[in-house]
Parts: sequence; C-alpha cells; structure tokens
Amino acid sequence: MTPCFVADIGNSRIKCALYKNKRLHGFVVLEDQIRNWNVFLAHCQEVAETQTESLLAWPWTVAAVKPAMCEQFVAGVRQLGFTVRVLSDYRELPIKVDVDVPERVGIDRLLSAVGAACRTNVGCASAIVSAGTAVTIDLVDGTSAFRGGVILPGFRMMARSLHEQTALLPLIENAQEAAAAPARNTESAIRAGLSAAISGAVDRVVEQYRWMEPELKVIVTGGDAEHIQPRYCKPIVQPILALLGLTVVASGEQ
Repeated sequence: MTPCFVADIGNSRIKCALYKNKRLHGFVVLEDQIRNWNVFLAHCQEVAETQTESLLAWPWTVAAVKPAMCEQFVAGVRQLGFTVRVLSDYRELPIKVDVDVPERVGIDRLLSAVGAACRTNVGCASAIVSAGTAVTIDLVDGTSAFRGGVILPGFRMMARSLHEQTALLPLIENAQEAAAAPARNTESAIRAGLSAAISGAVDRVVEQYRWMEPELKVIVTGGDAEHIQPRYCKPIVQPILALLGLTVVASGEQ
C-alpha cells in the first residue's frame, strides 16, 4: 500500500507519524499549533527519506477532539500540498459502537478501541485507560464492540480545580508526579490525592468490567499513561493506542 501520514489531535497536543511497511516511523509530539511549516515539511521529508514530489503523493489521515486545532493543522498540511482525510464519523471506523448516542463519543476513544481490538486475541476483551486532559476508562467486549465507559478529570484538571475552588491550596506543577501517603506537606498531599483518586478509579472500574468480561486485558494509553499506577490490575502501557487505531483506518488493514 501507499505510505500515509497519520495525526491524532488531542486537547493540548498533536501526535503524528508516518505509516509505512506496517510500521510507524518518525513519531513526534507537537504543541497545540505548528509555528514553522517549512520545518515541519523538512521533518516529514527526513522521516520519509524521499523527495518532496513523491512525499506529497502520500496522504494524511487526521482525527481530532478539538475542532479549532484540527482546522489549523489541516489547513497547514493542505497548504504544503498534501491531501488530507479528516475522520469525524464513527461509522468510518471498523468497530461496533454499542452506546446510546454513538455520534457523541470522542473519536479518540473509538480509535483507541480500534487499536485495542486489532491487537488482542479474538474473543479477548479490553479495558482501555486513556490518561490525558481527562481520563477515560472504556470497555471493548469480547466481540470487539465498544461498550462505553467512564470519564473523570485528569491530573492537571483536578489540580487546577483544587486551586481555583479553594482559598489557600496552591496550583501544583507536574501534578502527575507520584507522592507517598501520608504526605508531609501540602504539595505532596495534593499529588498523593490525585494519584489515589485516578489510580483507585481505574482499579474500581476494571473490577466492575471483570464482572462482565472475566478474561479482561487492561491497556493504559495517553500522555500520562506512565503515571497511572493501579494497585490491583496490571496494565499494559501503550502510549499511542489511538494513533495505532488511526493507522488501521488509514491503511484499511485489520
């Protein structure tokens, strides 16, 4: 198949790579906007190891949860001369979405489900923990159907809420860093609390999912994946699961 570029646009970061020969190449995480498109094009050329004329024949497939960031990225890539496909409809994905209102599920959650379904054994269910601006804990059942999940604030969102809704609690930088309990100062107490809240939620929800799917695999993904430390379930860490799901759609491979 023709190589293709893929981009997963989150709430605060852009993750992109080249998909070629069944592998991702040149994975890079960008800020919320690209300030120098010539530098970006040069990076694409370096990864692709080809000339500009050939490079521009390789399309982009993009998925996003933040429309403004998506519009800016797509406009820039098209201005360089690439063709771009934007995924926005769950019906474009090779997965059954078994929830009340499928069109309201974030495309990133569904792409992670596609990535998990294509990388686990047939009949094996997955709990997908995506840790970023928000934390989602989703269930893909043994038939590879997306069954929904739970949503809670991420580390930085919780930390900001504590600061803004109280008189004295400070805004904690690097809120995702672990701290032991009982903590001996306010900053460590907040970090310990955030870690307990999120990791404890993962353990509790995974336990509930296992009532329905006893042979459940747990996959942790997202920018804060390494900071999720559940006590009981033993997750597999795959930080770019949504991007892997995007390659399935872009390439047509399953």
